[in-house]
Formats: sequence, structure tokens, C-alpha cells
Amino acid sequence: RSAKIGCVDCKMLLAREINSTLKPFREQRAALAARPKYVASVLADGAQRAQVIARETLKEVKLKMGLI
Repeated sequence: RSAKIGCVDCKMLLAREINSTLKPFREQRAALAARPKYVASVLADGAQRAQVIARETLKEVKLKMGLI
């Protein structure tokens, strides 16, 4: 064996790195969780915009298939 650190030390280092990498995501999630009405509004707006795009796409597909 030529390991310079043991399994426990290695896992501790890994856990620290994972936690530091995930910290900004956790903070952002907590900030959004504190504003449920804002999140619902953003999701509703996105859904509405997606519906418009999907409607146009389906219309184009149906036209090209000769269904309308």
C-alpha cells in the first residue's frame, strides 16, 4: 500500500469538497423556498410561454404532415 491518507481522512476531504460545492445551490434553494409565491409565479409564466411555443410547433408539424 502506498496511500498517504487513510480511508476516513479521504472520505472527510471528499465530504468537505462536496459540501463546499453544493453550498451555493443549497443557499439558492433555501432562498427560493422562502418565496413560494414568487416560485409559483415564475413557473406559471414559464408554463404559459412553453404552451405558446408548443402550440406553434404542433401547428407546424401538423401542416407538414398534411393533417391541417
